[in-house]
Amino acid sequence: MEALPASLLYYTQQIAQFTSNQIKINPLNSNAIGSKINNQMRFSLPVNSIANMKSLTLHTVMELENVKETGADAGDAVLGNWPVGGAGACLDRVTFSLGGVSLDNGSTPYHVVQAVRNNLKKGLQKNQSDDRVLAQAHAGATRQGNAFEAKSYKEFAVTNFCGFPECEPTYLDLNLIPECQITLQSASNAVIPVQQQDLGPFVPPTNTGKVEYALTDCHMSLEVITIGSGMYDAITQRVMAERGSLDVPYKQFQVFSSDTTDGQAFNCTGSVSCMSLDRIMVVLQRNSARTGASNTDTDYAKYTDQQPYVQCADQVGTACVQACHNFSSGGIREWQMTVNNAPFPLYRLKAGAESFAVAVNADDRSYSNDRGGLVTSAEAWAKNKWCAVQRFCFDEDPRRLSGTNLSAINAQFKFSPTAVKGGSDTPSGADARGAIYPQAGEAQRVLMITEQTSVLRIGGGRAVSVIA
Repeated sequence: MEALPASLLYYTQQIAQFTSNQIKINPLNSNAIGSKINNQMRFSLPVNSIANMKSLTLHTVMELENVKETGADAGDAVLGNWPVGGAGACLDRVTFSLGGVSLDNGSTPYHVVQAVRNNLKKGLQKNQSDDRVLAQAHAGATRQGNAFEAKSYKEFAVTNFCGFPECEPTYLDLNLIPECQITLQSASNAVIPVQQQDLGPFVPPTNTGKVEYALTDCHMSLEVITIGSGMYDAITQRVMAERGSLDVPYKQFQVFSSDTTDGQAFNCTGSVSCMSLDRIMVVLQRNSARTGASNTDTDYAKYTDQQPYVQCADQVGTACVQACHNFSSGGIREWQMTVNNAPFPLYRLKAGAESFAVAVNADDRSYSNDRGGLVTSAEAWAKNKWCAVQRFCFDEDPRRLSGTNLSAINAQFKFSPTAVKGGSDTPSGADARGAIYPQAGEAQRVLMITEQTSVLRIGGGRAVSVIA
């Protein structure tokens, strides 16, 4: 009978006395963080609920403090624009802990990790529907020629947190663990795109003043459920009695970086000891001065400078992004990674469509006709959303713990690209292969992000331990 389709079976699967509700969680300290005020905020989850961890949402009103003109009728007021990604693009660090036991490494910059994963995993349909409302998925409207406003305000909601909220099971019984605390840390004002009031959206302002921001009126919301029949409690107690503990797998990230200049090797190294290394992702951020007068996809300031949006190579989806989220191939012809001197992949990949095909396969999209990411052209891949990806796990289900087991060793890994030197070494014609190459003297910052699965082991009496 079980082989028949569900439409032909005469049975039901019921969860009796189920109820769901939303709760509001206020911060433990100040309800605002930003570039000029408190840069940390803490929340505490309830200790007596079954919570849908994937529903965890930060609600806030973003405030931009614009810069006045430097002289009478100068017309050089600097206006802040909303960052692509909304308030989530302003979070530099997000950490979770249980009764003082840290669940992650507090990797920074958190917003870059989120942006890289969105480029590779998030579908364009969600990006152009839900995210346009909640997270400013498209570039904010510029305000050229408008009257000066001292402050601007907009409401945002931050969802899809990376890390512990991705745990399985999704509905986590908080009665079994110590109090869960969340710490949010704000990024610098470099994440805020700016424009001069009387110039276009991609022209750097002549006024050197910096726009400041704040996330105000912050609180979190969380879906909690109850199952009045006692079924869930009975099952949990039986599993605890049989196994002695409960295992809750979740994602964790580490970030390694290195700075390079023109003509240097782009090597980046790191080390990690974990029970399931799932993937390694490598991106480049521009770390050199501007080479022109406007922010195009190949011509913008280093990622630590506050500047206008960087215009993307195509207009599908997001037309522009902030500089710290613009990841170009940065002069890389080919690349390869090594883990304890073992090569991954077994040959050097070209940086263009070959690397993108590997990234698509790493997300199990090769045979899918209804999934996709935010990369919408070869030019956008090379100039705005490039990423070197190597997968080590079977699939996206964290319960399998199918990644490479490195728990017994401190594994050394390395990203080794073949890069052009820029200037006269820049390829042309057919050899350019649609890639972007640096000009002489340009510097890059290499970020290597490891995605791994850790396990929270829950024992009796709210005892917990983390198996990394």
